[in-house]
Amino acid sequence: MIIANVDKSELCGSVFAEPSKSFAHRALICAAFCEQPTTILGITKSNDMKATIGCLASLGVKFSLDETVCMVTPRKIERTAPFNCLESGSTLRFILPIISAIGQGGVVTGSPRLSQRPISELTDCLKNAGVSIDNDALPLKIDGTIKKDKLVINGEKTSQYISGLLLAAPLLKKDVTIEVIGKRSSKNYIDITLSVMKSFGVTVEETEKGFFIKGGQKYLSPCDYFVEGDYSNAGFFMLAGILNGDVTIDNLNARSFQGDKRAIELLREMGANIQQTDTRVICKKSSLRSIEFDGDDIPDMLPVLAVACAFARGESRIYGVDRLKLKESDRLKAIQKILSNLGVENDYAENCLSIKGKGSVVADAVNIDSNNDHRIAMLGTIIGSIVSNTTILDYGSVDKSYPTFANDFASLGGKINVKKCN
Repeated sequence: MIIANVDKSELCGSVFAEPSKSFAHRALICAAFCEQPTTILGITKSNDMKATIGCLASLGVKFSLDETVCMVTPRKIERTAPFNCLESGSTLRFILPIISAIGQGGVVTGSPRLSQRPISELTDCLKNAGVSIDNDALPLKIDGTIKKDKLVINGEKTSQYISGLLLAAPLLKKDVTIEVIGKRSSKNYIDITLSVMKSFGVTVEETEKGFFIKGGQKYLSPCDYFVEGDYSNAGFFMLAGILNGDVTIDNLNARSFQGDKRAIELLREMGANIQQTDTRVICKKSSLRSIEFDGDDIPDMLPVLAVACAFARGESRIYGVDRLKLKESDRLKAIQKILSNLGVENDYAENCLSIKGKGSVVADAVNIDSNNDHRIAMLGTIIGSIVSNTTILDYGSVDKSYPTFANDFASLGGKINVKKCN
């Protein structure tokens, strides 16, 4: 097991935001089905990126990755190989419709935790469209091709179902209607999907009930595609600046479709000193006050915002937290445990987390089990800079999305020692 020991330190300086996983997943898929190669600028060697690249490689797509630049050579020769999605929920929910659209078939696998994450609504949709799938959880065997031109999907649990169907639709080479039933969860991620598809030459019409994709369209290489910086991972350094210093995050598009940029509004509402330009966010140490908000559409930012609430004065309420239970770990339970270890009272009831902020937190020898969850490990790192003598278990989990996180933390003056223990 890899563990990290973090000690109290003031964090000051600047970091360059990691490329957005959300944009990168989608760009890799679109590039894979162009006729000409595409150079994608801004790809990390994170495990989630490896999952999507690996699954597309199983289809015969070729990749050349050098640091943050990836050359994608489109699929020319069919291959039959297992599709290992590792721990990536995005990869899984995107690759199932892709396989179904091209009629590739094969065995889809992933980590034990990924097999617990929901996909039954998506597999039901594909089955109803004529695809054979032998299971509603991993591992599963998939065979056949989407035969219907109208796909009906429940979008309440995750927008990734809708995004997966959208990405697959042009590969069917006919008019496709996607009807979404129930509430559309995290609409901003669908906006990202539509934005990337448009960059690769495919337009989608939004309808009253969902989406319409005109047949005859195909993905066209833009030659070069730049992946913008990621607000989700940048959120941890925003928290660092607000609670413990003066931190600037570069490479953040102020006009981004990323819904997680809403966290800046919420933190400002709490009293945070945050300045934003077209490409950077500057966060300075601030006194915070309590807040009430619905976080259903920004689940990846809730760990950051929950800890901000712990350091605020007064009782905060975060609604829409149930989706946290279905992440890489039961993230809601992990957050509650961290808050309790910090001596901060909290309570969960009916999709709402209440946090009785103390204005400041003093704690020593805090142990945080990340449960192999990258966001809990990164959250623990920032907490460790504020309290003393923090130990984080399963620290290797940061490789899922941000392999260089500890290095960036140290560049700000953070005291961290990452080591492997038997």
